[in-house]
Amino acid sequence: PYVSFGQMLEQAGVDDRFIPIFTAIMMGESSGRSGIDTVKSGLDPHKLKEYSIGLMQINTKAHMDKLNKLGYTMDDLRNPVKNLMVAMMVWDEWIDVQMEDGKSLDKAKEIALDRWGSYRDGGYKEFLPQAINAWSEHKRQSNLPVHERLENMSPAAQQWIKNNGGYWVR
Repeated sequence: PYVSFGQMLEQAGVDDRFIPIFTAIMMGESSGRSGIDTVKSGLDPHKLKEYSIGLMQINTKAHMDKLNKLGYTMDDLRNPVKNLMVAMMVWDEWIDVQMEDGKSLDKAKEIALDRWGSYRDGGYKEFLPQAINAWSEHKRQSNLPVHERLENMSPAAQQWIKNNGGYWVR
């Protein structure tokens, strides 16, 4: 899920340096499960504090205005693309607040990541090394033909290449 989510972030215009962080946050929030919510996970089974849905665990109690603006339903948040669109609205909104407080754009972007619990509590850090490695490898291989990219190969094919010096043929 690291590369595919990173590609969605890239298409949404997220700076390259934030892509592994957001990907790790996504894993910390939902373990990459687009259909998860705080009822199914048992985090808030009675929706007393929140009802968060999807990859980025969008809190519908706090962000229903964004869903309404886009014409989305709560169930739409199970769609990874729609979930990410709302997440970017949440992030952008908090970036604006930080900039109004005099923060630079770069600092505001960093501070605005605190909208997600896995960033605030550090849970995303468990996934950050793998997110960084996956995104770095994706960027390194992005100039190769699609059929030669490791991310498009089965795990067995990836292992064979690693065991044979990084090439199919010599």
